Amino acid sequence: MKGTAASEIARVSHLIRELYDGDPWHGYSIKELLKDITPEQAAARPILKTHTIWEILHHMISWREIIVERLKRGEEFEVPQEKEWPPVSDVSTEAWNKTLKTLEQSQQKLLKALGDKSVPSQIQLYGIYAVFQHDLYHAGQIAILKKSESIQ
Repeated sequence: MKGTAASEIARVSHLIRELYDGDPWHGYSIKELLKDITPEQAAARPILKTHTIWEILHHMISWREIIVERLKRGEEFEVPQEKEWPPVSDVSTEAWNKTLKTLEQSQQKLLKALGDKSVPSQIQLYGIYAVFQHDLYHAGQIAILKKSESIQ
């Protein structure tokens, strides 16, 4: 792998790890934010016209899967609307635990795909950074929702 591309992938892989379960400079990691959330809190909509924490996680997982697939294919492809925000149809404890496990698995798949990547195109590098920015944005939303009085 060319030096510049390798260093870019190493840099963003580090950022993705820190954001997910490390000690990111901006505040809490995603795992830290989620550690005390109950299924009821995850399904709550404390701010009208916003997504729930659970919906946000489904969305994050979906986009991680899309980026992994784009890295494998080496090209972009259209994403159906229903894939963008998959619905939450089961709000049981088992379903919440499954969502958390699927998020963890998506993290591992993403890091593996980054580790397996040969020289990425500019579009692929953009997608790699985009997934970090996307997760960071939604981590902020989760932090705000978690602080909401109606889910504490």
